[in-house]
Amino acid sequence: MSNSDPISGINTTEQRIPERIPRNIIWAGAAESPLSTDTLNVLRASAYSHVFVCFLHFDPATATHPDPRLVYNGPYPVENFNTFWPQLQGLKIGSNPKTLMISIGGWGSGTWNNIRGLETAAARILARFVVDHGFDGVDLNFEGPPDVRFDPALLQTVALFAMGLREALGHLFITLTPMMDNVVDDDSNQSLGQLDAINKVVPAGRNWQDVVSWVNIEFDTYQGYNPGNDPGVIGAYRRLMGQLNLTEDRMVIGFGLWGEGSPGETPEEISANEARFGTNNRIVLHHAIQTVKTLMRDLPNFGGVFAWNYRASKLPPDLNWAVKMLEVLPDAWAPRDI
Repeated sequence: MSNSDPISGINTTEQRIPERIPRNIIWAGAAESPLSTDTLNVLRASAYSHVFVCFLHFDPATATHPDPRLVYNGPYPVENFNTFWPQLQGLKIGSNPKTLMISIGGWGSGTWNNIRGLETAAARILARFVVDHGFDGVDLNFEGPPDVRFDPALLQTVALFAMGLREALGHLFITLTPMMDNVVDDDSNQSLGQLDAINKVVPAGRNWQDVVSWVNIEFDTYQGYNPGNDPGVIGAYRRLMGQLNLTEDRMVIGFGLWGEGSPGETPEEISANEARFGTNNRIVLHHAIQTVKTLMRDLPNFGGVFAWNYRASKLPPDLNWAVKMLEVLPDAWAPRDI
């Protein structure tokens, strides 16, 4: 078997996982590793259609380990996950089954430096994990300050890794979650966008759309400290649609949101953060609803909405993002292929 073959256990036919569009995606699982039983119960009962979890990163290769090493984030024993993975799979059954994705990367993640030059090997390692643990695909979250996200070498690494994943995973999902200014490059002639980078490495006659299932674009400021959303989001969404020449079902609009607290915070810190982030969350949620309503009205195949920085098992009742989004995504969830 060559490195360009799908890994064993992958269905190589053209069949895709049925999708619910518009998607209602939650990025869950950096503050809790693994997710608690309470969080799993909340997610199971929720109106989310997709759950992205982020527990893993790559450490660099060493003299004794010639390939990058896929390891768990933080000081969490592997044993913590032995019973968790089967529990997580429970989200894929029931009256509202979730599409489950592994997200790798994050703000300033060292993963991309650690796999540079070994992208294909790293892709196959992660693909093996995805198949063995029953995930529906992989999300690549490459973000950071300008000197990171516009670094040509790191962009090439992300692109080669994405292409390696596509070759290894067949028709499972592969998504990107870039910051809005890092999707495509329209400000220089250097093509320093993530989709530009993929176009540079794919074989002749192919482009990024042969690699990426859809794109989750971060239209909000990072980590929710400032609401950041404005009416320009709708214009930016439409501008990117035109630049990318793609259908709206392959572009998801992302907003930042904060939960109730984070492990290690004192009750006083949690209370202060609730007051601070609560105001921002309400502004973000209000703006997101108005934005989604407009896009739903104008775009019959609107790709959906993505919320990240879900810091705890639940949000206050008036900030129930999943329910609020479902209210503006009516009757849209008949499974369908994309």
